[in-house]
Amino acid sequence: MRATFREEPGLQQRLDDEAELLGYTITRHPLDRFPNVDRRTYCPISELHHYKNQRVTICGLIIVSRPHLLHYCQPMKFISVCDRTGIVECEIFAVAYLAHGLATVRYPVVQVTGEVKPFDNG
Repeated sequence: MRATFREEPGLQQRLDDEAELLGYTITRHPLDRFPNVDRRTYCPISELHHYKNQRVTICGLIIVSRPHLLHYCQPMKFISVCDRTGIVECEIFAVAYLAHGLATVRYPVVQVTGEVKPFDNG
């Protein structure tokens, strides 16, 4: 009789299994599930305060998604996106939502380009 040995799953498999089973990862940061994204080409969320009223591009994981209807029945969406440095609230207005809203459902990691507007309290 031959003994069979099983290999320990690799990091990627372990992260995918955790996300499937628990809905989040516990071993590493959730963005480690997406190693093909070169985050060096995007503005870190923690640096957005340096770019008030400027257009920037960020990349991150959607952690909260809230659809909304405007008063004239146009759809829009609020999403919270995180990277390794922080979390930012993004508003996807009607025209952009109709063009790209499906991506916020289909893909957990998104690239967002927009104008940085600070909250009223700074």
